[in-house]
This record gives sequence, C-alpha cells and structure tokens, in this order.
Amino acid sequence: MQEFSCLLPDELVEERRFVLLENDQVGSEIFNIDKLIKRNGKYYVLDWAYKSILIFDDSGKFIKRFNLSGEGPGKYSRISDFDVDISGKLYVLDATLKKLFAYDRDFRFQKDFRLGFDAEKIIYLEEGGFLFALSPWNGLGYDGYRFVKTDLELKVQETWMKFDDHVDQNFVFDFGFTLSDVIVFNRPIENDIFIFSRDGNFERIVKMDFEQFNVPDNVRRDLETFMPKLSDFRFLNKFAAKTPNNFILTVGYGLTSNRNLILDTQSNKGFIEKPLALSDDIGNLRSMFLTFSFIDNNDLVSYIHPDRVDEAKSIGLPDHVVTHLEEEGYVLCVDRLR
Repeated sequence: MQEFSCLLPDELVEERRFVLLENDQVGSEIFNIDKLIKRNGKYYVLDWAYKSILIFDDSGKFIKRFNLSGEGPGKYSRISDFDVDISGKLYVLDATLKKLFAYDRDFRFQKDFRLGFDAEKIIYLEEGGFLFALSPWNGLGYDGYRFVKTDLELKVQETWMKFDDHVDQNFVFDFGFTLSDVIVFNRPIENDIFIFSRDGNFERIVKMDFEQFNVPDNVRRDLETFMPKLSDFRFLNKFAAKTPNNFILTVGYGLTSNRNLILDTQSNKGFIEKPLALSDDIGNLRSMFLTFSFIDNNDLVSYIHPDRVDEAKSIGLPDHVVTHLEEEGYVLCVDRLR
C-alpha cells in the first residue's frame, strides 16, 4: 500500500484544478459542507447547521441560498438529504417530518409527499423516480428492508436487502449515495459497498475486508459500550464511490481519524493518505486534507476546509488558493483521474 500526503499522487491524476467557492456575498457564507454534489453544471452545498442549500456555478460564483425551514406549507424542519433532477427541480428529504418536498428550478414549493417508510438518504434516478436508503428503525412500512425504489409519486416498485442483527440504532455516521457510472452506497459502520445501476436496480455487493481489523459483530451491536475499543478497528466511513478503474473510499481508524483510500482495480495498487496531525478544535471529521465528495464523469471532486490552510501552504498550493482559505473560504479540488 503506497502512502500519499494531502493531494492524490500524480500517477492517479491526469489534470487538477481548484474552484474557490465565493464567500464575500450576502448569503454565501458556509458554516460547514455536509454534502456536496454537482448537477446541471452547478454545485449544491448542504449546510446542515443553517438548514440551507447553497448554489454556486461551475467557477465557484455564488448564485443563491435556499432555506425554507420552519412551519407551514412547503416548510421543512431539517434537511436529512437532498437531490436535484435534470430539470433543476430540488427534492428535500425531511426524515423528522417523514416527508419529501419538491421545489421547482426557481426553488418555489410545488408539493410534498408523505413517506410510507422511514428513510435516511435519497438519490434521484435519471429515468425518473427515487432510490431511498431506509433506516434500521423503520417501522412505517417495508420493515427491515435497506432500500426501496419508487416512481416520482413515491409508489414503491422494488425493495432490496434486509438489515442484519448487528446494527446499533443509537448511532448514525455520515454517509450517503454517490453517483458515477453506477450508484454506490455504504452505511457505516459496515464494510459492504452496495452497487446499483444508474436506473436504481441492484447489481452487487462488494465487501471490504480489513482482516483482523474488521469491527466484530458484538461491537457493531453496542457501539456505546465498546466505543473506547473502536480505535482498534477499521471501517468504511463517510464516502464510497466507484469509477471504471478505481474504488475511492474513506476509512475510519476508530473515531479519531479518517484516511482516504484509492484502490486501482486495473493495476491492483492501493494508495492511502498519511494521517494529519489533529488539534482539539478540528477533530476526526477533518483529519484529512481532502474530503472526498462526489464523482463527476471521471473527475473526483473534494473540498479543502479553511482549517487546512497551514497544510495548503506547506505543500505549495497556488497563492490564490491559500489566500482564499485564509479568508475562511472553502476550496474545491477537482482531480481528473487517469
């Protein structure tokens, strides 16, 4: 396994560019990036703390902040997940209200749907409809199932896989769907990677095996009791994606550190990020220089948090990138993979 520091090694990257997300306009400030996707040439950033979605163009210019949290028609209590269709329509999943909200391309409320199941995550399917990841505590309908595929009116068309008996329902990690030539899903603290076609049909499961470092089933069932022992184990955490030549993953080293991992399936090589020094105010969520976010064609898009300005200086990133980080701005790193 080859180690790399901060940026992906040159042998994996054909071209690299940086996108500076504008942060000096009214409404453009970001507390934290909790989800980042690109649809129809625009970046959509979920800021969970502010219950907002920020939209930027391909160059990073701020377009709009969307926030309709509150009470009343078209209002959500929180954004559990979201996606955008090819026309620009926005779908917001509110797991608390158990609703899916639909807004037009100008973010005007159209309608909401009462969910017939407890869902954690959602992805819009390019041929229409949705793929939902259900919660392990789901008791509304389709009890025990992991995934349901629906049409645009949320009529269930397919169900797939059931949860095993080793899920601690008291802990939820950061996770979600990623879209490339396929749809990929992983729910920590498991090491199963679920792969679906782009039209939402299940294809296969890829199991990551960390051998003696796999999290035992008894630990998975009761994470609170065994929390101090999690540092002894490795598990997929936060991000899992696939390209034709690579699996791109983030690996949790207990709860104190995450490390990016790229597995080249053509050359059978592995590349893993060296751990960064942590400070109390940063913690494990930003123990990486790059936070992998999504795949766009063959571009791996990550973001650099402003806290990482010292590392950005030390590896010689361009002056305008460093300056933007110093000014509390987020920077996207777009790596065109070989």
